Amino acid sequence: MPPLNWLRSLFVHPKSSKEDQEALILEAIELFKASERYQQISLLEKKAIAFQLAKEGAQQNSRSKFGGDPLLPADFLWPSSKDRELDFLLQVDLSDIASLDAENQLPKSGLLTFFYDVENQPWGFDPANVDAHRVVYFADQPFTRRSAPSSCVISPECKLIFNPWTTFPDPDSWPVTQLQSNNHWSEEEIQQYRHYYYDLLEQNDKIIKSHHWLLGNSENVQNDMQLEAQLVSNGLYCGDSTGIDDPRRKELEPGAADWQLLMQLDSDESADVMWGDVGILYFWIRKNDLANLDFSKTWMDLQCC
Repeated sequence: MPPLNWLRSLFVHPKSSKEDQEALILEAIELFKASERYQQISLLEKKAIAFQLAKEGAQQNSRSKFGGDPLLPADFLWPSSKDRELDFLLQVDLSDIASLDAENQLPKSGLLTFFYDVENQPWGFDPANVDAHRVVYFADQPFTRRSAPSSCVISPECKLIFNPWTTFPDPDSWPVTQLQSNNHWSEEEIQQYRHYYYDLLEQNDKIIKSHHWLLGNSENVQNDMQLEAQLVSNGLYCGDSTGIDDPRRKELEPGAADWQLLMQLDSDESADVMWGDVGILYFWIRKNDLANLDFSKTWMDLQCC
C-alpha cells in the first residue's frame, strides 16, 4: 500500500510547502467532521473483528489459527481447483468471537475455514479462477487434525488474537460513491472525506500493525471490489475494461450492493505472509448467503500496490 502521507499529498496543491499541506489537510478534516456529510458517511460505519497473528502469547487452547494443519471432519474432501489442491489459510473458532460479532452475522460456534491457492495467488478478476479459493463452515462436530496434501504450501502456524474494531468505508468504495452521487456531494466535500479517511488509516497504523479483520468495511488497496465481485461472479472478466464495457453490466450493477466483506488478510512480515507486493487478500459474500450460512458462492480478490 502506498505511504499514507503520499496518498494524502495527492489532494493538496503540489507547490504548497509541507507545513501548508498539513495545515490544509487538518482544516479539510475539521470542516468535514463538522458537516452534514460526516453524519451521512457515519451511517456507513461498520463494526469488525480485528485479529493479529501471534506465534507466542495467544490463547493456547483456542482452535482459531493461521497456517499449520487444519481441524476437519473425517469425511471432508480436501478442496482443489482445476490446477492443484488449495492451501489452508486459516480457521476461526466462532465461539472465540461470538461476543465481538456486534450484528450477530456469524454462528456462535463451529469453525469457519479458508482455503486459497497460495502458490499461484490468483487476483480474482477472472471468472476462470472461481475455484481458486474455498470458504467452508463446519458446525461443531468431531474434528481431526489433517495434514495437507504434499503439493500444498504449508504456512507457519500462528494463533489468532481477536479485538473489536470500527471501520469506515474506502472513499472509492461502492457505498461511498453511491452516497455521494445520490446526495450531490461537491468535489470539495469528496476530497474532505478522502483527507479524513487517510488520516484515520494513519491513526489506525499506530494501533494495529497488520490490518486483518472479519466483517466490517474493506480497506481497499486499489479500486472498489463490490461491483467487481458482482460482475466476475456473473461471468464477466474484469482484468481489463471487458466487464465494465459489457452490455450486461448495467443490468448487473445494482447487485453490487448485495456484497459485503467476510474477511480481509493483510500481508504480515511477522508471520511470513505476503500477498503480491505488500497487498491484501479479501473474501466477499452476498448478504443473503451469509444470513443463510451459505459459503459456497464467496468471491476472492487480491489487491496490491
